[in-house]
Amino acid sequence: VCGPGAGSRKNVVLVAVESLSSYHSRLLGGNGWTPELDRIAAHSRWFTNFHANGFTTDHGLIALFTGKAPLPSVGRYGGTRAYDGYWSPQGSLPSLLKANGYDTAFLTTGDLRFLEKGEWTRSIGFGHVEGSEHPFYGGMPRMHFNAAPDEALFQRFMQWRATRSGNQPYFASLLTVSSHPPYLAPDGKHGEEAVIRYVDRELGKFYRMLVEAGFFDDGL
Repeated sequence: VCGPGAGSRKNVVLVAVESLSSYHSRLLGGNGWTPELDRIAAHSRWFTNFHANGFTTDHGLIALFTGKAPLPSVGRYGGTRAYDGYWSPQGSLPSLLKANGYDTAFLTTGDLRFLEKGEWTRSIGFGHVEGSEHPFYGGMPRMHFNAAPDEALFQRFMQWRATRSGNQPYFASLLTVSSHPPYLAPDGKHGEEAVIRYVDRELGKFYRMLVEAGFFDDGL
């Protein structure tokens, strides 16, 4: 017998971390470059049999947001049409949440023109989309894809969260950039380990900001 649901509509934040792999995590049997993320997972939950859908960021976003296998279009690696076949798909995660009364937002610090990411995220149901052009990042140092450091992305989300209007629940996806190859960390260090440790530290700070703001009282 199925009883009535709780009717809970919690706020949801999904952080997609650029170039993160299981071998970075000691919790998952790797080399221990993500102590903050491992600590967060150990106090909540993690998946031990989770596999990447493809090997590029666009593949990951297609899988996360549409629930479809990200099969590359013909000529995918000879051009910029990364999202061909996945524009405006029915049943995408942001469109379903939007239909159920959620505000939907996609925030990154990278250039939204790259691979038409800005247009694509809007086409699948994100009501608010922003990237490197946002005034919040004015005067900040820029790295690859004209992106400000990941630290700024998390600060910008906290500002967005505090200043949004209305009482609708929200789904916000944050895409980090700093750990993208060629592995140049915003703090001046070089190499894969350096950038993964950098973004891990910033994720830990972000998690603590959310705790202090009471986000987890009604959020995931």
